Amino acid sequence: SAGYTSKFALEEQGGVELLQFCIRHIVGAYNQNTALNKMGGSSWERLLLTVGPTAQITSLFLKVCANDNALPKLAKLGADKALHALSRYGDNKESRQHATVLLSKLAVLSLNRPGQMTKKDDS
Repeated sequence: SAGYTSKFALEEQGGVELLQFCIRHIVGAYNQNTALNKMGGSSWERLLLTVGPTAQITSLFLKVCANDNALPKLAKLGADKALHALSRYGDNKESRQHATVLLSKLAVLSLNRPGQMTKKDDS
């Protein structure tokens, strides 16, 4: 991930688009068909899953999500979908656990946002 940080990813020109690409790529790469494609997919699908850019994209995305200030901004881009896909279908135990922790953190942050109405406020 060439030294990219969450500051670069969100504030520099093209950073938001890069993260939108990462989210789309992760959601497409890690889904219920991932395991099937690894075992019985075409040779091209297996190659992309094992030696393609997915590991680097996932690494960059998780590094950016690890920043507490970046996580709420990423939520607006749909990071929860990518984190959910990674937590269920990630390549290894570490990335699944990391994504699960970040998904939980995102849920807590979304509940604690000031000015946001919760179910308790409705009554």
